[in-house]
Amino acid sequence: MGAIPKSFRFFYRGVLLGNLRGHLKREAVAMVGKNNILHGAQRTIHYVFVMLGLVFVAEESSANTAPQVLPEIRLTSYTPLGPTPKFAAMADVKAKKAAFFSHLLPAIRAHNTHIRQLRALVVSLRQVAVLTPEQTVWLELLAQIYLIEETLIDGEAFWQQLLLRVDTVPASLALAQAANESAYGTSRFATKGNNYFGQWCLQKGCGLVPSQRTRGADHEVAVFTTYAESVGSYIHNINTNPAYSGFRRQRNAMRQNQQALNSVELLSGLQSYSARGEDYTQAIGNLIVKNNLQAYDYAHPLAH
Repeated sequence: MGAIPKSFRFFYRGVLLGNLRGHLKREAVAMVGKNNILHGAQRTIHYVFVMLGLVFVAEESSANTAPQVLPEIRLTSYTPLGPTPKFAAMADVKAKKAAFFSHLLPAIRAHNTHIRQLRALVVSLRQVAVLTPEQTVWLELLAQIYLIEETLIDGEAFWQQLLLRVDTVPASLALAQAANESAYGTSRFATKGNNYFGQWCLQKGCGLVPSQRTRGADHEVAVFTTYAESVGSYIHNINTNPAYSGFRRQRNAMRQNQQALNSVELLSGLQSYSARGEDYTQAIGNLIVKNNLQAYDYAHPLAH
């Protein structure tokens, strides 16, 4: 299924994607085993969009049949409507928690909705006998953004990797990690850098320097324009970082078994998120249960 038009194979493999792969490789941040370092693909996403636009403008004029509507691939899918509340000024703990969860939830749901749209199209295109050039380029660009080494030439392995990575993260899990990592939006990294998930960057001057950074370390805590960018980056990190491959396999198993995603059960695949390991995931699980955060999760049927 999803075969590539023969006349198009050399073009997209040898020219467009060859150039894109080289660019992403040059720009990629070394992972060095860290759990939350920003990927080079996130920094070069605008380059991908430019390539995407150029390709579709060129191909739409020459395609024999109208291509399927292909959505834009975004890492940030929500525009904040107002200022961030002053969580530190809220004396009532219960009210502060409620305000924090209500503040982040729309961004989390918006990004998950976008991922569902991308995933549904992947499932649909997987069943196509012969892909159009537009569909072929879109799929390969999606694979690049999700840091997948396989290509359409690799057949089933390509589709399996896409479906492992292009998937949602339970809102309850995102909310709990954000609350833990940002102290309910009161940490310096949250208030000064819109970073709610403790993500690092490795270039000097790329973010905020931790006050207790180990001598000799060079990481900084990434800065985002909005908290919604932090949410999108976090979800993309969970979906692409090699440290969380176990999480993705567990999630895929739940999909295959027609189960709703269980954030507490998925935590076993996130022990690498913190140096605290199992103590960290237990704390996140307790936070989910104590605050009844799974009530924010809602079921969406996803084809496999």
